[in-house]
Amino acid sequence: MLFSRSIPKWKQAFIISLFGFLATTMTIVGFSPLLPNIQEHFAITYSQLGLFSGMTGIIAIIAGIPLGLFNRRFGLKKAVIIGMLFMSSGMAVVTIANNYYVLISGRVFWVLGIQMSYIAFMAIFNTIAPRSSNAKIMTIAYCANNVAAMVGAPVGGVFADSFNWRVSMLFFIAVTLAMVVILAFFLKVEKAPAKDDDSAAQQLQRATKLKILIKNPILLYLGILTCIIIFPPYQEYIPSVLEGVGFDALARGNIFMWAYLIGIPALIFAGFLADKFTPRKILIIILLLFTVVTPLLNMDSRLVVIFSSVFLLALSSIPVSLAYTIPGLLFKKEDMGFVMGVVQAIGASGSYFGPQISGMLRDHLGSFSLVWDINAALNLLACIMLLLLAGEIERRRHKLDLLRSAAKDKEE
Repeated sequence: MLFSRSIPKWKQAFIISLFGFLATTMTIVGFSPLLPNIQEHFAITYSQLGLFSGMTGIIAIIAGIPLGLFNRRFGLKKAVIIGMLFMSSGMAVVTIANNYYVLISGRVFWVLGIQMSYIAFMAIFNTIAPRSSNAKIMTIAYCANNVAAMVGAPVGGVFADSFNWRVSMLFFIAVTLAMVVILAFFLKVEKAPAKDDDSAAQQLQRATKLKILIKNPILLYLGILTCIIIFPPYQEYIPSVLEGVGFDALARGNIFMWAYLIGIPALIFAGFLADKFTPRKILIIILLLFTVVTPLLNMDSRLVVIFSSVFLLALSSIPVSLAYTIPGLLFKKEDMGFVMGVVQAIGASGSYFGPQISGMLRDHLGSFSLVWDINAALNLLACIMLLLLAGEIERRRHKLDLLRSAAKDKEE
């Protein structure tokens, strides 16, 4: 038996799922320092590298809804295991690839598996715990993203420097397959019973969702805001900046490790401040800091580049996590499923177009100088959009308070 019987079943499921989530996120953020090695090996342009790394965003846009339906139909445990098997298969193809087209084909399967398992893990974290523990569970899970980078980046860098990047990929494959075995034997997640909705109810639901979208153009505004916040490709191209000032794969991995280590308490502290002073205000402060620090990546000083890289990587999870809290201030809880779907569908495009457009600019101009200046300007634009949201947030909050009070009076 893996756990003592005194440990609640939901905690057992959470611990096992957390390790599986670590393995999944390790293949997302842990391999980033290897991107320059892959680019050099295949002699690909920065545009092609942007397509390779930005595939996560485009697959999320295309496959997000179908994967959600798959999770509902077959259950979260099967989705996690199948997703991680897809990840392993895709990484195996990338490892043995002999040209760019095979590399991209493997990346498609790899990212499809990432999306399938990632969505399922987030659903598990939202459903297994008591409602009173949901916030704590999600915070710990989000910090796991940083832990995965701390482990994956330096270990992958050691294998790349000692052998080559393909050996590093074998390490990620081995970790993923080991977790598949553990999850298959020990993860217990109850499958919700399927419900057969009649066609009239389904039509009413679709009409309600369309009504929400038509009556709330602010949804599109939030999606665009989220896209702009996600757009800057720090994880994808900071390794190339570090390589440009003389850091090898091992050194880049160590820089990533320390950045994400610092990011764990920073993320928790930012969440505390956001609860105290509102997410919008903290988000504006963080983005203003990013506006100032991002252009420093263009400097020739190794010390300045290290500082700016660590700063941006350490705090990069904060804007994204806070951005996804804003819709909760504007819409009713019963509408949040659809609301977050729209925001995510638009926002996820930033994780594709950010690396792709930045890579094209790097290829055309021969340096990242304008790339980081543009991304700094986008951070400033996001600040302005957040400032313009102040009145709308207060108006909708007041309206929601009135609706809640009316509902409470009606119950009494």
